[in-house]
Amino acid sequence: MLSSHLTPSKTDTLFQRLETKQFYQRCSNMQSTFHQERSIKLKPGQIIDRRALMGIEKQEKTLDEWSSFLRLLNVPPEVIRQVLNNIQNANTLLFGIEELNDKATLKVYLEYWDFLISLIQQGKHERQPFALNRGYKWETDHPEHWKEDIYWCYPLLTLPELHKRLKTLTGINGAILQYFLNPLLFQNRSLRGEQLVYLEIVGEDNARRSFDINCYKGQLSVSDALPYLLELAQHWRIKNDLSKVLSCYSSHCLGHISGGVGRDKQPFLSIYIEESSTAAA
Repeated sequence: MLSSHLTPSKTDTLFQRLETKQFYQRCSNMQSTFHQERSIKLKPGQIIDRRALMGIEKQEKTLDEWSSFLRLLNVPPEVIRQVLNNIQNANTLLFGIEELNDKATLKVYLEYWDFLISLIQQGKHERQPFALNRGYKWETDHPEHWKEDIYWCYPLLTLPELHKRLKTLTGINGAILQYFLNPLLFQNRSLRGEQLVYLEIVGEDNARRSFDINCYKGQLSVSDALPYLLELAQHWRIKNDLSKVLSCYSSHCLGHISGGVGRDKQPFLSIYIEESSTAAA
């Protein structure tokens, strides 16, 4: 769930590989309902900042047009089939890019936010987990080895309930809670549970155990999060590098936060920053 009516920035200058540049440019050409977040991923001893997430409303294209567009993006054929089979109740398609050294990962997500809200309003869904996103990702050098993740939303959680789920999420790195999430979210007296949207991703055949928290309604800025990010970065030995990366984003909205343990069994924290026409690339 990205915020609405954002203008593409020069984020494509981040990317070095031809296939990622083309992927970004072809998505950003859909400007009528184009949304974008810059993403920065932290791991012990490492920052990955050549990342972006873009959203396009499903209504922008017919089913046949989406099929053609996905082929234009060189999405793996089986992923295209999965997307088209599951697109009916989706309202947004999201497109992600991550580059690290000579490796590039591309991503496509289906989001069912409007469908969930409709079910809740009709009294057909309450607090049980809901599959809010289906995500597909692949490395550009090995597209045949694509992966799927389901993002389970836990609606209507209070802050104490959200905190409890984070504490018990299998394998979560305690430093993320201690240095970042606790002071930013759970010791913030102006924040309420209904201002956050909480999701969990648990891999069935891999080590991934992670969360995603949408913060848009909480109206948090990067500057609100920065002191706590730097505490975590100090713990992970990347403080100086992070200060340089975030220096031009302090006034930007903190869109959402994800973290936990990845497929590589390493802890990570990613922040997603709202981009605008004035955003630095």
